[in-house]
Amino acid sequence: MTMTQDGREHVVDSGLFDAAWYQARLPNAGCDVADPLDHFMTLGVREGLPPGPLFDPSRYFARSWHLEAGVDNALLHYLLAGRAAGVVGEGVCDTTLRGGDGPVEPTLLAGFPPQPRSLAIAIHVSRPEVLQVICQRLATLPCHYTLLILVDSVDLRGVCEAIIESAGIREPAIIRQAPVRGYNIATVFSVFRNALRHHEFALFLHTEVGADGRPVFDELRQNLLPHPDAFGGLFSRLADDAALGLLQPAPPSAMPYWAFGWVGEGAQARAALRRLKPDASCPEGYFDYPAGGMFWARTRALAPFLDMAWTDADFRVATGGGVADAAPLFAATSTTRRRG
Repeated sequence: MTMTQDGREHVVDSGLFDAAWYQARLPNAGCDVADPLDHFMTLGVREGLPPGPLFDPSRYFARSWHLEAGVDNALLHYLLAGRAAGVVGEGVCDTTLRGGDGPVEPTLLAGFPPQPRSLAIAIHVSRPEVLQVICQRLATLPCHYTLLILVDSVDLRGVCEAIIESAGIREPAIIRQAPVRGYNIATVFSVFRNALRHHEFALFLHTEVGADGRPVFDELRQNLLPHPDAFGGLFSRLADDAALGLLQPAPPSAMPYWAFGWVGEGAQARAALRRLKPDASCPEGYFDYPAGGMFWARTRALAPFLDMAWTDADFRVATGGGVADAAPLFAATSTTRRRG
């Protein structure tokens, strides 16, 4: 699979070549590159450049030692031979992100776990156009799942039903109506707690977009619900490590530092933590948690939250935060987690 064997159609069809991501990381931001794909297939292969965030050639060469870096196209080999042979691809892993603190591991391109595992995908929806994008990806997943949708109106419920049907999703879908407050996930815990209890794993998503125009939430969604091969790797990592309770994406570079503190929500979170565990302690300052309110979880790790008799009254709307805002923060303080 040398760089003289073109294979462009395989690279494009794979979904692992991200032209915008690739060009943005070229020297001088790739301003003079008219065709990013052509650049990758020639100079990019020669220089060992990643085609996108989900495939790191250097890591692939370390596994496939018979290939020659700078000559062989690692991505093309993975697509045409390595994947079928069971060779695992790995994503780009920036271990220096946020100063290199905390466990950060690359996304794996791997098959889905051979044993059926029960998965719930919970989404609180405020923007149907974003749900449409999510459902297009869900329709490609190589597994069964239960779709749990939270909406705040009858009209939006009908729109969501139409989106799910048009995407060709044939998995069970349960839609419930309750207040949806931005990216706050706490209402999902109360409305769907029984459904979540009956699934081994859960993926939590929402449809919010960044208020300042930065694509932070889009990046998080792409990292949590990536290319089908990477999806299998994420699920396998969580399924294979019984001690792992929460799996979150590494934060995008546009995620501000202040997002990793209580942001005025400490008092509400402390009160909620005392309900869960009287002697629980809250971290001070900045700490690691799934900022943005989207993450993978083993539902057993969320049992303390699912077992609490939360009601909508607990999730009051308040300037500066409430329990609903703080839910992802205090959820992360008591689970074993890893960024990927």
